[in-house]
Amino acid sequence: MPILEPTKENIKYCADLIKADQVIGMPTETVYGLAANAFSQKACEQIYITKQRPPTDPLIVHVSSLEMLQSVCVIKDFQKPVFEILQKAFWPGPLTFIFQKSAAIPLVCTANQETVGVRFPVHPVALQLIEASGPLAAPSANLFGHVSPTRSTHVSDDFSEIYILNGDQSDIGIESTVLMIRESEIFIFRKGFVTKEKIQQVLQQNNIQLPVNENQVSQSAVQVAPGCLTTHYAINSHTVFASKNQCPILGVTQSTIDPTVQTWIINCADEATCEYLISSLHLTNPLKQQIFDDPLKKYFDALRFIEKIGSKQLIIIPGKTVFETGKGEGTEASLFDRIFRSASGKWLKIE
Repeated sequence: MPILEPTKENIKYCADLIKADQVIGMPTETVYGLAANAFSQKACEQIYITKQRPPTDPLIVHVSSLEMLQSVCVIKDFQKPVFEILQKAFWPGPLTFIFQKSAAIPLVCTANQETVGVRFPVHPVALQLIEASGPLAAPSANLFGHVSPTRSTHVSDDFSEIYILNGDQSDIGIESTVLMIRESEIFIFRKGFVTKEKIQQVLQQNNIQLPVNENQVSQSAVQVAPGCLTTHYAINSHTVFASKNQCPILGVTQSTIDPTVQTWIINCADEATCEYLISSLHLTNPLKQQIFDDPLKKYFDALRFIEKIGSKQLIIIPGKTVFETGKGEGTEASLFDRIFRSASGKWLKIE
């Protein structure tokens, strides 16, 4: 089915499809979403069927106002002061909060849990569609475990049978940060553009003494938040990430490559680091995607480009700090979270 330009007529047409319990492709500032009516059990089930997504992986619900938020979730009294501060700082934008779900949200949407992730996106097309159709359950618009889409063409590559609203390339390029406000801490289940450091800064500016902690790689059967499994964002290639030191993350396994096989490199660091890696591994004429000028925005796009061309072997160079030390901060850490999962935790040690 066609990719539609976001005219008023096409947005209304897609809203009507959503009201009829169908799914459509929707642009957001993070990645494209596979959107359906968040209040409809049938529509949410259709998301899982279309994505081939396991029922243990919950969906994030998108709203277009704080008033609409009230129909989706229940915010507990102890959460309200912190939520007010964080939503003023980061909403609309790439931050998802996990709250108690309202009775209107079906359990299929939340993987049979009593909590729901909610986000207020900033993308104008997403907001117009939500205004026209109501709250939307919308995971990333890709087959489960595949690379998240940052262009409408990426969505059509995975789903030729749905309508897709075009919103150009996603400005951020990775999924939202997902967190829960607890009585004793703020817990980040999934890293994103809104980093631990940014959240801590806002809390300090508002004299909130609450620690911010982060999730490790999860292998549990039921996920509180999406995007937390070791293998995710993967292409059909032997994929490893490279660094000088092992990263302190659960699930790391040391791996090797075959230097005689044609190799692709995605370089998120700099030219010098890439040349150092090529020399260290004695690679002959590797093919390169140099994305270090804007790696967060370009990473998923580079993965899909290499997948389309075909690659038996892929080495991903993370940001400079991660490459040198095995760990990073800020958005470099958020990007490395995706790189780690793209490689299923397979680490190539560089001497």
